[in-house]
Amino acid sequence: MIVKKVDLATVLNTLADEVNLKILSFLSLYDELCVCDLQTLLSMTQSSVSRHLKALHDIDFISVRKDGRWRYYKLGRIPKFVNGIINLAIEEYKVRSDYIPNSCKGPEQNQRS
Repeated sequence: MIVKKVDLATVLNTLADEVNLKILSFLSLYDELCVCDLQTLLSMTQSSVSRHLKALHDIDFISVRKDGRWRYYKLGRIPKFVNGIINLAIEEYKVRSDYIPNSCKGPEQNQRS
């Protein structure tokens, strides 16, 4: 496994973005989510969500799993101090875990699962 060296300023700059904090918060509450789920949770376009996911992926804070045409994101290697920040963000932004994931597959797919 290749370990990326990311400087502290880049990490702090990425964490300074409210959307990035919300994404990390949601991923901390759910095992994994697809872009469509995050679009719904954040009320944002796919391109905007993808841009934020790329920033988090670039510093290894999230990982991606491909399943057919779907991509699922989960927390990656998070430094200890970031876990505390995520917990603060969950409180600050009132991030909840009552959403039912997999909106991108549509209701007919969710009923079959």
